[in-house]
Amino acid sequence: MDEDDRESLGFPNTRRANRFDVSRAVRIVKPVKARGKAVNVSAVGILVRLTQEAELKAGDIVTLEVAREDGQATLTVQGKVVRVEYTDDRVQFAIDLTEENGQELPEEQAEANAD
Repeated sequence: MDEDDRESLGFPNTRRANRFDVSRAVRIVKPVKARGKAVNVSAVGILVRLTQEAELKAGDIVTLEVAREDGQATLTVQGKVVRVEYTDDRVQFAIDLTEENGQELPEEQAEANAD
């Protein structure tokens, strides 16, 4: 979704970091189990499109596994759902990457996690 689409849906531009388009398999493992794809990532967050409906709402803390580029390993990260977007055929979750105690990751650590 480009910037114009976001704004046309009524979401303000609140981005804190540049986004990079990706297409990686993602599994949410807590608090529900669901599969999907990463749409884009930044130093502080990830946008996930799910292939199935999941009972998540803004404020939920999630643990997800993101496939690495080599396909041989996954990166496990935790974050807070900050936005949920529903359309007729999909649901997307914007997740702010956090540490286990709920504090935002330092930027250099978040960037390393996005690789």
